[in-house]
Amino acid sequence: MSSNQKNRYVSFLKKPLKRFFVSGGTSLFPLSPLLFPTIIRLVAQSIYHIKLNIMDPLKNLFSKYLENKALALPTQVKNYIVIVAPWLIAISILMALPAILTLFGLKVRLPELFYYQTVGASNYNLVLIIEAIALVLNVLALPGLFKKSISGWNWVYYSIFVQTLASLVAMNLTGGIIGLIISMYILFQVKSYYQV
Repeated sequence: MSSNQKNRYVSFLKKPLKRFFVSGGTSLFPLSPLLFPTIIRLVAQSIYHIKLNIMDPLKNLFSKYLENKALALPTQVKNYIVIVAPWLIAISILMALPAILTLFGLKVRLPELFYYQTVGASNYNLVLIIEAIALVLNVLALPGLFKKSISGWNWVYYSIFVQTLASLVAMNLTGGIIGLIISMYILFQVKSYYQV
């Protein structure tokens, strides 16, 4: 990746991070507002390096084994997944919103949140923050999934990793790893349906 592409990627990440820290982030992270630009730059650069050094090589590895060497799903099943996936993600976004709103002070208590509450208050909030990131990635994925573009596919790819991280933080190791394997298998089986 060229220096120009890196700068564009980092500046793309800075806007939502800045909005988060300036609006609702101050209640979550009681830091001096003078540190926000530095924190935003560091987080954006960290995300860029994680993408470049971890996510992209893993994508090549998954593509080699899950797309080319693994047992292929039937074409009808792939077609169905490509048609239904955007709608399932849209429904999951709507279902996740009440949980995410608890980060901003809205007291929402739903039965599906009780699992995360058992891991302790600090982990519970951390899981919700990670799930909020996954929610944003899913929102970014929706337009691309409806258009069958590779950008939507890429956002889902990143979202799966973030959701796996949330499971690991919640001490759901088995579920997180199994979910990662199944999700990646399905995602890479339908990758050829998404064009540039």
